[in-house]
Amino acid sequence: LPAAAISHTTASPSANLPERPSRIGSDVAWSREAPGLLGVVAGAAGPVILAEEGVTALNPVDGSTLWSYRRPHARYDYHDKLSEIRYMAVSRTMVASPTGRHVALLINGPQTALSKSSPAYEEYTYLTLVFDTITGRITGEHPSNGLRLQLTDSTLLDGNKAYSLTTGELLWALADSDTVEHGGYSGPAGHRSFITEKDRGNLTLVPDTDPTAMSKVQGVAIDPRRGNPALVDGWTAQYTEPLPELDERGVPSYPVVGWNTRAVTLDSLAGLEDEQPVELGHTAGLNSVASRATGPLALRPADDENSFNKIERAGGPWVGAVFDPATRTVTPASEYAGPAVAKIGLVAGGDGGAIALQPGDGSAGATIPIAPGSTYRSPDALLRDRSNGYSPVQLYPRSSFPRATTTFVTTPGLTLVILDPTTGLYDRPEEPRSPHRLYGVPGGPR
Repeated sequence: LPAAAISHTTASPSANLPERPSRIGSDVAWSREAPGLLGVVAGAAGPVILAEEGVTALNPVDGSTLWSYRRPHARYDYHDKLSEIRYMAVSRTMVASPTGRHVALLINGPQTALSKSSPAYEEYTYLTLVFDTITGRITGEHPSNGLRLQLTDSTLLDGNKAYSLTTGELLWALADSDTVEHGGYSGPAGHRSFITEKDRGNLTLVPDTDPTAMSKVQGVAIDPRRGNPALVDGWTAQYTEPLPELDERGVPSYPVVGWNTRAVTLDSLAGLEDEQPVELGHTAGLNSVASRATGPLALRPADDENSFNKIERAGGPWVGAVFDPATRTVTPASEYAGPAVAKIGLVAGGDGGAIALQPGDGSAGATIPIAPGSTYRSPDALLRDRSNGYSPVQLYPRSSFPRATTTFVTTPGLTLVILDPTTGLYDRPEEPRSPHRLYGVPGGPR
């Protein structure tokens, strides 16, 4: 595209950045529509949203635009048809660094008529842009194969090549034998280390400054519904006892009974620091969606061997405890007031129903009225439709069908509540889609 076709606004640096709220407030500070919403991540100054029209950073105080980037006719990478739209904070298309200071975005680049399975398929069919989330300034731009995006505090691993987040300079590349062929973990990495290979909980790690210093670790806790580790602020979890052997089909038996687990930093597993682990007790794995969407590590509750079936039938719980990297503390879900264990969903009442955001400790949350007739199906109809799932419910990796009506992402300054008013149109793709609605809920006092 010619440069003249691109619209890009930036913002002035801010000396006072907001923090992620530790509690859910009861008031809605603002609302706005988001046509063609594809995803949301937590930037360093507030939410950064990706939509079909481009990227927009929002002021958490009033929902106004801090900076924006519009590239007419651009198409964004649709891994798995962007199923992450139901999770918003777990996306391969737009990924934030551990601190949220930078975000990397994949845009569809030159296309070829050949199939991706063809040996002659063009290596680079995407463009990666890197933004400073505070100012919106582009700090890097380069072609990409679109296989994975990982960010440390200073470096982007795009496929098998590492780039500086501040200058865009190519720093190093993994050897051909270490190149990802079918994709790999995408998302925030450690503050100074990357995941180059993953076989569920068995990871190969590399410092972001030295691609030859690889190390292997085992027993990293995964999200059993997604098969991926979860990393927040450089922390993840690791089992401290052996996992089950492979079954007769060669498939790992998921740790559903509950296994002794500890919180560790990825950098310590890579041998880059001596951060002491924190014991987490028994857990059946991590909830990667709740972790990435809210900030702390969300731990799945331990249960008996039928836990997955029981939890699925009962609609949760999907989070049993929370580890907060900022305080190095573990809190049971029943005592935690923050968003990580909160339930969100539609509730009946009034003419149009409402969105309820309910903290896990029973403290007051937020109730957001829905105007009658503003959703494709009424809240009452959605509540009666069991295929829409339980409501309210904790964040969890939903299956590919159906879509969630409500979800949220916690960013510096607020909890961003998201409503899809066209839920129920999944069987009528020809119908026009109404814009998602965003509601800014400031954090309550500690």
